[in-house]
Amino acid sequence: MRQTISLAMIMKNEESVLQRCLDSFKNIVDEIVIVDTGSTDRSKEIALQYTPLVYDFEWKNDFAAARNFSFSLCTKDFIMWCDADDVITEVNQKKFKELDLSDKEIVLFKYNYSHDEFGKAECVLERERIVKRSLGLKWQKRIHEYLPLNGRLFRADIETDHWKKSSSTERNLLILEEIVKTDNDPRNLFYFGKECADAGRIEQAIESLKKFVLSNGWWEDVFTAYEIIAKCYLFKNDEENFLKNIFKSISIEPRRAEPYYELGEFYTNRNDWSRAIHWFEMCLNVKRSPELLSTYYPQYYTWKPALWLCICYNNIGDVQKAYEYNELFLKFRPNDKRGINNRQILVSSPKRRIFKEGQRKKLNLGCGSKRLEGYVNVDILKTEYCDEIFSINQIPYVDNSISSIYCEHVLEHVSFEESKKSLEEFFRVLEPGGELQLFIPDLELCCQGFLNGNNSKTINGYPEKQWYKMTLFGAQKDENGSIADYQHHLCGFNKEEIKELLESTGFIIDYLDNY
Repeated sequence: MRQTISLAMIMKNEESVLQRCLDSFKNIVDEIVIVDTGSTDRSKEIALQYTPLVYDFEWKNDFAAARNFSFSLCTKDFIMWCDADDVITEVNQKKFKELDLSDKEIVLFKYNYSHDEFGKAECVLERERIVKRSLGLKWQKRIHEYLPLNGRLFRADIETDHWKKSSSTERNLLILEEIVKTDNDPRNLFYFGKECADAGRIEQAIESLKKFVLSNGWWEDVFTAYEIIAKCYLFKNDEENFLKNIFKSISIEPRRAEPYYELGEFYTNRNDWSRAIHWFEMCLNVKRSPELLSTYYPQYYTWKPALWLCICYNNIGDVQKAYEYNELFLKFRPNDKRGINNRQILVSSPKRRIFKEGQRKKLNLGCGSKRLEGYVNVDILKTEYCDEIFSINQIPYVDNSISSIYCEHVLEHVSFEESKKSLEEFFRVLEPGGELQLFIPDLELCCQGFLNGNNSKTINGYPEKQWYKMTLFGAQKDENGSIADYQHHLCGFNKEEIKELLESTGFIIDYLDNY
């Protein structure tokens, strides 16, 4: 048997949004009950176009009383509530119609409470959206009212969107200020402190929230209270108490990104890029537990830390990382001009490196005119013989993705420091068990050959001494005879030295000899 649903709403002066709201809900409920708390605009006239069940209720600064009155007028099996500035999209209407309520008592929906300029949710919580009428649940608290979750809970994959017209902080503070004079219930202290912080009443916010954390309040609100206290102290430039309270919030609930984000911003404002990177990367890696119910902010788990990581890595000179995090930012916000502009700057940066998947390829590094079949033939300059162009100390492949490297008479063409970096690159890209075939002049033998050489003898068509001098210092000319800087030799090693350097890099030597 199909379960029927009443929609219960309280309103006041909502003519600008009421039609949009009721148009979205009218086809998914069986009854609409609207309680008006004193409208002076066309709200009641618009409401009557959708339902005859429109009632008046004298407003007494008590949201729970008004909502309980609306619930008392409902007649269907289940009651669903909404506000006049709420909307349920077509996608969620469809999900709603498919929802089986036969074994349900309390159904939670995701509530997208505020949105960014692109319409994406930036403040999200779960609310008890549908309740079984026979449970007789009553709304609690005059403001920031709630229904006690006294029944079987079911989390539905359904969202409603709240499109707030204006801030309600001033109204809320007036009500809460009156309440906390006589009622020190922990929930009232929490919301009063929270509203004070939003209104810039920093000292009152700290005082009220400190009282709250010492009371027996809900633990998720205690987490939030410490986070707000920390931000209040930061506003006062009290860094010690900021850090003390932000870490208290983390100790209560480490599965939330918001305090990590606050720490990231704290360190960026001090140009401490490495610490900022740590906390922003924590934001992207933290997994918010689905069991948590309190309000959270998706942007602190997604695009905000990605944008900051782009900036931080750019500031420490790692342009490739900056580019990668900017691309992640654009996945979350593809139309954001900041990311588009960053991409234009970073994509053309000479410092940027793009890493490809190696797919167990073999690399012939510094191939010159010697192509090897089955290898990707690489050199630093474009020639007819090479397939790719890059430096041996900046190999554009991901870690552990190359099966073999062949490098003949190349390492001596870079400085000692660059040769070390190049071997580290070889080790980085080679897969475990991958092979490096490295051929370089033996510095010791070349020196001996030059000292003992006899120019009446030739080696490969060169006088002996000249040949050994060339092995020490390079040909210094390319094949057409023109002077070429890249043909100079800038370093050299004997067998013991290259063995020590390779092993310190991580290589295991299978074979080492002269050829």
